[in-house]
Amino acid sequence: MTKFLFSLIALVAFTAVDVADAANIATLDSRKVMSESAEMKRVATELETMKKAMIKQLETMEKEIEAAGSTLDRKRSVMSEEQVIEEETALKAKIREFRIKQQNLNEQLNNEAQLRRKQMNTVLLDVVKNLAQEKGYTMVVEQVSLLYADPETDITAEVLQRLNAHYGKN
Repeated sequence: MTKFLFSLIALVAFTAVDVADAANIATLDSRKVMSESAEMKRVATELETMKKAMIKQLETMEKEIEAAGSTLDRKRSVMSEEQVIEEETALKAKIREFRIKQQNLNEQLNNEAQLRRKQMNTVLLDVVKNLAQEKGYTMVVEQVSLLYADPETDITAEVLQRLNAHYGKN
């Protein structure tokens, strides 16, 4: 019985080693690739430029609203009640327009950021697939989900280099 148990344990151990050897696995830190890639830095700069332009638009609208409110406050005493109501209604419409514009610009910026991330993820996946096929990896695992991996399995630097080269050509 002991001999059989020892044989079974040895068989399982050798089978596990054979499976591990057959599965050529690489690890990747995709967050690092994305945060350190030249393209992501370029995209972040573009998005920041868009954000600043949007803020400038909103600040201009805000100043117009404040000026209209100040003008209404100054002229209120010499205006008829009907004129005051008309001016207040126009001011409220400008405030609503401002809020809608603010919401639309925020959505536009968020949508653009999501689109750019999606495009980069598609390219990243292609780079990883090509590298895996070239190197014979049967699996590439995200490092975030691992407790331990031999540093030799890490392909992050090579993926980053290839991603930067890809965007350098395009």
